[in-house]
Amino acid sequence: MKSILFVRHAKSSWDDLMIEDHDRPLNPRGKKDSKSMGEYLLENGNKIDIIISSSAKRAKSTAKNLNDVVQAENFIIEPRLYLASAMEILKIVQNIHNEVDTAIIVAHNPGMTDVANIFSSERIINVPTCGVFKIDFVVDDWANADSHNGTLKFFVYPKMIYND
Repeated sequence: MKSILFVRHAKSSWDDLMIEDHDRPLNPRGKKDSKSMGEYLLENGNKIDIIISSSAKRAKSTAKNLNDVVQAENFIIEPRLYLASAMEILKIVQNIHNEVDTAIIVAHNPGMTDVANIFSSERIINVPTCGVFKIDFVVDDWANADSHNGTLKFFVYPKMIYND
């Protein structure tokens, strides 16, 4: 069994409209949400072997904040995750080293929502910022991970776990 926790980056700042999309930072809510989601994942028994993040600043910051809590053994930046399609994201999943059992992938919409819908029996209209969904794959080799052997285990986002 292999598991992926897919995380859409947390809320980014739009304070400076001159900043390129790739370089937008998190806003205060995004910083708070990413740490809270890390705590939620840790409290619910998710031991993470690796975090793979898009190269965008907001995704890297989300991944770092998650990792501050979950303490993954490895942390890598994957530039192909920046604005990746669902198919590109799944190709990256299929290339994870087989000694990894559980990974987090931090990326962007619309690719993340499209991945969620590949594995969900109900239509997910949008994975909100810092939304997390877990897919369990009944495989021993990541190369075989696909829609035929993956099951959506949960879908959660910040407003579901705390109110403020």
